[in-house]
Amino acid sequence: MNDFNQMELRRETIFKDSVLSLAEAQSMEIIAEAGKKRAEELEQAYKLSGNADYDTVKEKYFQESNKEFTAVASQARQELLQFREELVEGMFAEVREKLQQFTQSGDYAIWLAVQLKKHAAMAEGGKPLTVYLREADRGEQEALSRVMPAAGFDTDEDILLGGLKVSDGHVLFDETLDEKLREEQQRFYESGEMRL
Repeated sequence: MNDFNQMELRRETIFKDSVLSLAEAQSMEIIAEAGKKRAEELEQAYKLSGNADYDTVKEKYFQESNKEFTAVASQARQELLQFREELVEGMFAEVREKLQQFTQSGDYAIWLAVQLKKHAAMAEGGKPLTVYLREADRGEQEALSRVMPAAGFDTDEDILLGGLKVSDGHVLFDETLDEKLREEQQRFYESGEMRL
């Protein structure tokens, strides 16, 4: 595993731990606050009832306070989900920025060639192939044509971050950074794991 992957794995672990710790701390604080408030309100309700039957006052109070507690807990859950979403969006914005930086590096041209070489067997069948690039990567076309000389090249407006797509007219292979980021976001939302 290279240093970049180890760093991202470490960041992911720190991110998960911080979200869970914060959520747990907020939950415990809300529960403690609610318990204290319930006890105070129950005592107040008992005093206001003119010392009526304590069990009746307690039951009525808990019915009313459970509704309030449920509303507060629901609001806290919504706030926590919103906070988590903001953290996740921030994390993926950073990943997007790192990918954009990567496309400006010398390693990017090598990476593009490696992605194209994965599909070299398609060219052996003599089928006409098309390699789709983003407009910003058209400068790599000459180097990529050495990897797959029989391929034609075209631009694809849907490729925003970088990478390429290879098609034989029937099958389209998507080797774009856009697709890899989408896959990572989906995986993260499903399992909380990120591999980029």
